[in-house]
Amino acid sequence: MAIRTRIIDGTPENELLDGTVVCWGAGLVGQQSPNYGQSITPQNLGPCTKVSAGHYHTLALLRSGIVRAWGAGQSNAIFPNLGQSAVPDIGPCTDIAAGGYHSVAIKYGGVNGSGLVVAWGAGQTNNSYLTEWGQSIVPVTLGTCTRVAAGVFHTVALKLDGTVRAFGAGTTNTGIFPKFGQSIVPTNLGICTDIAAGGAYAGGSHTLAIKSDKTILGWGDNSNGQTSVPAVNSNWIRVSAGGLHSAAIKMPTSILPCQGDFNSDGKRDGLDLTFILSAWGTVSGDINGDGTTNGLDMSYLLSGWGSCP
Repeated sequence: MAIRTRIIDGTPENELLDGTVVCWGAGLVGQQSPNYGQSITPQNLGPCTKVSAGHYHTLALLRSGIVRAWGAGQSNAIFPNLGQSAVPDIGPCTDIAAGGYHSVAIKYGGVNGSGLVVAWGAGQTNNSYLTEWGQSIVPVTLGTCTRVAAGVFHTVALKLDGTVRAFGAGTTNTGIFPKFGQSIVPTNLGICTDIAAGGAYAGGSHTLAIKSDKTILGWGDNSNGQTSVPAVNSNWIRVSAGGLHSAAIKMPTSILPCQGDFNSDGKRDGLDLTFILSAWGTVSGDINGDGTTNGLDMSYLLSGWGSCP
């Protein structure tokens, strides 16, 4: 098991790098509503590379690429059990996103090829009733994608060519919940490197994207300034959308501790180099935040070769 030593208040502390998932908050044993077990991590889960939290359920992506889910939605019964935790037989995946009451993943390999988006849970129909806004109806023309994001009632996908697609609630903009235009992708958006989908059950819904020039563009509800990007709108590399707020990360000026350790084994080595080569030209192996995996990322990896600090 890999261990990384970090300094907290001047004291060295060992941090396990074993891919363990830890949850807290609502959904623990003995807590009051909403207690659907969303914080009770399965004992046999194994090491993971990604997690995503919905309203009442949790998604995890194992190192093997298998998707696991727990919390509400193990069955498709009475609200909020809408099947969002009943993972279909989709094989290994490369990305996951937990929406309010639905789940989304990107498939890897298999007969149908990599990059196909699958969704399950609420939104299998588009009848505008409660949670059913078509957020789980993947467009047949969507094509190959590299990243997904899930709001409460809409889904956003970043395609292999860097363009953005959105579906579910918000394909119109009436200003009446939940139709705030969050699924109307701006025509001037262009090529993007990251996406985020936000929204609250009784509030607004919005979408954010980082453009190729490292600026952020947001659309949808802006009642709390969630799509009003700070004045210094530049050098962003990651973006995230909450219920009624947004957050983003600026581009680092140098390689960060363990950045480039794609398999989380505590070191940057040949396995990480192999991953970069397999992700060449996409965003998956991007270390320096320029939106693509290229020679600069390989240089970053080699400069930090070996065990992590």
